[in-house]
Amino acid sequence: MPQVKFPLPEQLAVTGIYTFYYREFPKRFFSKSEAHDYWEIVCADKGEVEIITDSGQFTLCQGDVIFYRPNEHHKAIDMRGTSPNLIILTFECVSPCMDFFAGQCFRLNDDERSIFSRLIREGLRAFDPPIDSPLAKNPLHKRDGAPFGIEQMIRNYLEIFLITLIRRGDGGESPDDGTKLALHPADAGRGNEMLRSITGYMEDNLADVHSNDQLCKQFAISQTAMKTLFKEHTGVGPIEYLNQLRIKRAKQFIREQSHNFTEIAARLGYNSVHYFSRHFKKETGMTPTEYARLINARTERGVSS
Repeated sequence: MPQVKFPLPEQLAVTGIYTFYYREFPKRFFSKSEAHDYWEIVCADKGEVEIITDSGQFTLCQGDVIFYRPNEHHKAIDMRGTSPNLIILTFECVSPCMDFFAGQCFRLNDDERSIFSRLIREGLRAFDPPIDSPLAKNPLHKRDGAPFGIEQMIRNYLEIFLITLIRRGDGGESPDDGTKLALHPADAGRGNEMLRSITGYMEDNLADVHSNDQLCKQFAISQTAMKTLFKEHTGVGPIEYLNQLRIKRAKQFIREQSHNFTEIAARLGYNSVHYFSRHFKKETGMTPTEYARLINARTERGVSS
């Protein structure tokens, strides 16, 4: 007897993306009102931002996601001076079920955060410049040596994310009360208490931690176990992870205009402002001064997606 195929119809299909950014904004930034003929997702990873659309006014806090439907006017304002970090993704999808997202704002639950974090990690591996670079812009360019099937992974994770939200709206589980979006690599191991303890200690002691051995003694863990823990959950070693945290904190200080470069270097444990500047350029492709100018220019002209 011949086998009978079970068809797999597409109820929701994303056919392309236009922009994919992880943007770090300065205090009091604003975007000019705009509209475009495709969908847009804006997600707050850190800070708060006021969103004004044709559908109403919303306050987007850490872990919140808002959708702009095609041709909907929208703008964003940092009214609290929180220097927010936003993920901005614009895409084409003409499936009728997308009407569900018109005027919608969501607080993501654990499952939704996990799916969205996978989407972001694929985006970080896909493009040159990477999506978290201030130089990232439209049109997107695929990175040389990007992993096999990277475009399909981005499309699949985005479609799964959208379908999951629609299912929730149809009576699925309600969101939890968590507020931390799982975009940072360490969050992939949020069930690992040891990893959370170590990364939390790093964030609280950026100026004082200088070696893997120091961390091992603090947490009574072997060098091999420490390196294995970080490699499995973050993809990098503990000191490389620590250096990433320092650069992220440095960017935050620069955006907030709260300290000069010498003070930032001292607060983050660098021996000199010159070493800090060299390390910052190695990690970001620009000097602290160039980064500050780019952020300030974005403030002066307003910000658009």
